[in-house]
Amino acid sequence: MKSIIGNNQQQLACPTIAPVGAVGMDTSNFSYEASRPGKWLVTVVVAGGPSDVSVWGAYPDNNGDDIWGLFQDEYAVFPKGKVATALANGTYYYTVWGLGLFAALYFQSSAGTVNVTVSEVLETLRGS
Repeated sequence: MKSIIGNNQQQLACPTIAPVGAVGMDTSNFSYEASRPGKWLVTVVVAGGPSDVSVWGAYPDNNGDDIWGLFQDEYAVFPKGKVATALANGTYYYTVWGLGLFAALYFQSSAGTVNVTVSEVLETLRGS
């Protein structure tokens, strides 16, 4: 099976507060709106000291507002929304299933400067 990275989006300088309203990454900007990939690559870059990082997912309600909740994938890569606790300065990569379920994604940090890039992983049985 061949895997390639598709479109990606960034959330720079992740805030320390929980999401409210229309914030975060709009997942309709990825290449497959109706049928999104199952697997995603999440790259977290931490600078300025240790930080906890959490991920939130949202779906729109009938009034045009987003309903936010902490994300946990089926394999518990992100248990109870936690990407990681006390990440030291550096770059970290996570392969995660199910982020395409949401209309928006939001990453929250506890300290320092945290930048996150979410990339879709496209897979095929053909190619080399």
